[in-house]
Amino acid sequence: KELSYNSRISNPYILFVGARSTYKNFISLVKSMKNFPEIKLYIIGGGNFTKEESFVLDKYCKNNFKHFKNFDNDKLNDLYNSAICLVYPSLYEGFGIPVIEAMSAGCPVIASNCSSITEIATDSAILLDETNDVSITEAINKILIEENFDLFRKIGLKNSLNFSWDLTVQKTIDSYNCI
Repeated sequence: KELSYNSRISNPYILFVGARSTYKNFISLVKSMKNFPEIKLYIIGGGNFTKEESFVLDKYCKNNFKHFKNFDNDKLNDLYNSAICLVYPSLYEGFGIPVIEAMSAGCPVIASNCSSITEIATDSAILLDETNDVSITEAINKILIEENFDLFRKIGLKNSLNFSWDLTVQKTIDSYNCI
């Protein structure tokens, strides 16, 4: 069940989903979290932390994060439904499924303005031209304003409808029928 802004802000957390390779800019997100001591960082998947990740988490986000290594899609959807936002600062993506998953759950998205993310998020996410801790901090501050939260939640939900499995199946059938 999707929670309201007030419910989310009462126990706030930000999501990061997936691998944490260098191009994913996980370290920049962690560094930005120093500006939000009242907000937890929930890290989904990606395996064990590297030494660098552990060091940066300890320095900038000490005792203010949770790592979920493995769990099912229902649990992930529950986390999207009550998060302040998904931060997805990856510099390269083949598609960026977490962006659409978050939007379809009513979770505002902050992401890099590059590769496929730009195409799938269009104007329904806060897209960062620079993916450093300063720009991520500014974007999180923007999402923490209730009107902005509501706006990106609504336009994200609407945008996610363009990526349903039913629509994908129908477009595939239409393509085959044209041949």
